[in-house]
Amino acid sequence: FFGYTQKSFWDICRDSAPFRESNYNPSLFLENSLGIIKIKDAEIHLPNSYGYEHESNGQAGNISRSWDRVYYEQHLEWGGLIKDGGFDKQKHFLHELGIKGWTIVEKSSYNDRAEHFLGNLEASYALTGKKYRMKVTARKKSGRLDLYIDELPIFKIGRDGEYWWLLQYFNGYGDSLERYDQHEQTIRFGVAFSN
Repeated sequence: FFGYTQKSFWDICRDSAPFRESNYNPSLFLENSLGIIKIKDAEIHLPNSYGYEHESNGQAGNISRSWDRVYYEQHLEWGGLIKDGGFDKQKHFLHELGIKGWTIVEKSSYNDRAEHFLGNLEASYALTGKKYRMKVTARKKSGRLDLYIDELPIFKIGRDGEYWWLLQYFNGYGDSLERYDQHEQTIRFGVAFSN
């Protein structure tokens, strides 16, 4: 498969509201499954993926930032029916527990300390309902474990749900490639596209 993610930082608080930076993240990957574990009536699915990612800010000179990595990601996914606030109506929730490890195979000379700030391992937990999704990620780096709430509940727009309102909170290093070695705390609001 081929994937592509782009993250652009729009500084709406400055005069003329410029885009401060854009990060481009194409990837090639394969998806597979280790099967299904059955515990009583519950089924735990074990999908995984592995691949190659490139991330760059598309700049030149001393503000150039890029890194390439190979990674392996393993997930455990399970669902359950939960009562909706005492009503008989029930909603289906999907739980996802994931771990992703990587090694950097190439990096720009202007971000040669990428491992120190971006780490090499992260774990995540996501809860998805019919109308929202919440995800929390912890990343290990330099002997520390940093926690990121990288998706707060995001709500579907429209009947088919291909658009979502999105709220994100980030506190740590590596959110922006140009400032990968600076601690940042940000809150974002926007629209996500999905099919």
